[in-house]
Amino acid sequence: MRCRASALLAADGDYPVALTRLPRPPAVLYTRGARSLLRQKLVAIVGARAARREGVEAAERLATELAASGVAIVSGGAIGIDAAAHSGCLAGGAGTVVVLGNGLDRPYPERNRELFRQCLERGGLLLSPFPAGTPPRRGHFPQRNGLIAALACVVVVVEAGLASGALHTASWALRLGVPVAALPGSPGAWALLRQGAATITSAADVLSLLAGRRPTPVERSLDLLDDDQRHLLTLLREQALPAPLDHWISRSELGAARTAMALLRLELDGRVSVAPGGLYAAVRDDA
Repeated sequence: MRCRASALLAADGDYPVALTRLPRPPAVLYTRGARSLLRQKLVAIVGARAARREGVEAAERLATELAASGVAIVSGGAIGIDAAAHSGCLAGGAGTVVVLGNGLDRPYPERNRELFRQCLERGGLLLSPFPAGTPPRRGHFPQRNGLIAALACVVVVVEAGLASGALHTASWALRLGVPVAALPGSPGAWALLRQGAATITSAADVLSLLAGRRPTPVERSLDLLDDDQRHLLTLLREQALPAPLDHWISRSELGAARTAMALLRLELDGRVSVAPGGLYAAVRDDA
């Protein structure tokens, strides 16, 4: 962290115009690194701290491919999806913008200190609305999330729970008119998709959004299901009436844990509905 911090005032000519969309733009931004990134098109990649390995790998791959296409990534510097996005961007040869919820002299989380150093050494930018000496506090992160959304041309949620801060970033984006996209597979992402977020599965989809085109919907295929899900879906389609979990455990002979997990995945994928009382049925328009 050798680079000295400098203050960017709202009255300065290189203050990001995009931040003026916020109800209360920060009067001062504290920066370290390449401010020129703030004049580029940025894609935000955000998601859960406690992400699965698949989510981390997807975020890193997406960021690498976007960076290789000349698109810089902005995220919040947290462990999990954020860190993967920053690392992937560096691997793709582009600078990355790290927006922090604390003073720049107090790297947080500490375990990402080396990542932040690499970001600076390889043409990135650390940015915060908080002055030196400010510790990370829970109340700071909503403001950080708003800055990420405002700086981005597209916000991509890779993996998120229903209480994830990534959904707060997506909410900010929707309020500011920034396109929101999600990678299917997690409860938070499915919630966004049900609300009209764009489905993305590759960097090409994100580049389409940047160009003002909505990605072509991906046709759902049984080939994307695992054996347990295919087996259960077949049983569900054979039976006209909804039935409780115990019924499907008995019929499938998969055991309680595997049946419950497969049904949850099918529900999140929109192939199974759950009626009041916990009654499961196939969604009949899924051919």
